[in-house]
Amino acid sequence: MINLHIAFNSITGDSRILKETQSIVDTNFFNEVEIAGISNSKELPNETIGERRISRFPLKSRGLPKDLFNQGVKYLEWHWRVVQAYANKPLTVIHCHEFHPLAIAIHLKQLTGAKLVYDAHELETERTGLQGMRQNIVRLQEKLLWPYIDAFITVSPSIKAWYQSHYTPVPTALIRNIPSRPLSISPKLIRQQFQVPDHALLFLYFGHLSEGRGIELSVKAFQSEKVPHHLFFMGDGPLKEVILSAQKSCPRIHWLSPVPHHEVVNYAAGADVGMSLIEDVSLNERYVLPNKLFESLVGGIPVLASALPDQSEIIKTYNAGWLIQPSLDVLINWLTHITSIEVTQLRHGLQERVKVLTWQQESEQLVSLYKQILKN
Repeated sequence: MINLHIAFNSITGDSRILKETQSIVDTNFFNEVEIAGISNSKELPNETIGERRISRFPLKSRGLPKDLFNQGVKYLEWHWRVVQAYANKPLTVIHCHEFHPLAIAIHLKQLTGAKLVYDAHELETERTGLQGMRQNIVRLQEKLLWPYIDAFITVSPSIKAWYQSHYTPVPTALIRNIPSRPLSISPKLIRQQFQVPDHALLFLYFGHLSEGRGIELSVKAFQSEKVPHHLFFMGDGPLKEVILSAQKSCPRIHWLSPVPHHEVVNYAAGADVGMSLIEDVSLNERYVLPNKLFESLVGGIPVLASALPDQSEIIKTYNAGWLIQPSLDVLINWLTHITSIEVTQLRHGLQERVKVLTWQQESEQLVSLYKQILKN
């Protein structure tokens, strides 16, 4: 009995997949838990992490242009390689992470008779940057492929409600991106590292450095002479160069490369305020509940967040931060008026208020869903 997870990435940086697969390993439901990903030339093609075997498939077509036709060629090669590798294995449950591998997962389901779990890490058809013909293709594909799905998982209440209103109901679980809590938190001394003066606060952004996440807005705001505070980015992505350029001209902006997932909470604990200024530029962004929100809260720091539905619910429920409608003027004004005393007051007792936000609680939903589909 094999539980196969498929994802269109190299797996190493995907904390959600690593947490979910470890939770499934701990159940002993399966003889093996395997993960199929894609090679990025920096990782080993095959690797075992905590009883999970990871296979990263290299693509000869990877160097082709990124137009629609050539992207299709790359996908077909990956599809063929994954199916060739697993078609004759005793798969019991196939767990498809995000939309990209869904056709591959269904192909393997038809060949092996396995159950299929579709884990939408986002509102897949409404992602930022997906538009025009590509978006229409994805919308049509997801609609046509949905009847083959045996169970569904997603990351926020609003995304769950959207799928339930658009497709035929299947067993569904809401599993939020809450980090695993360390036995003890050891705050990193990043205020000292960045020489943040006592009168200033250190704000923290975790995660992928891409558009739609308030990164460029934040950089511009912290470059203002009115703002005394410091901003620390940890992550990688297309906007990394924007941050590095700003860092050269503004001593209050800092950047570090990503750290292992088990260290993230310790870095959060060393800052003063987390930032989750998601821009309302797509339905997906409006409904998102990002890792960075929960990582900051588990680290014991309040969060400055966009007043979007699901983020707002978390912030209000746990008295865990501040909500704004982000624009440059609004953000600069907020930053010039926030004080260390206000932050300290909100931080007091925060870890106690959010102690119910645990990966153990989320993993129980995952295990319950697996029990249901295995029973059926």
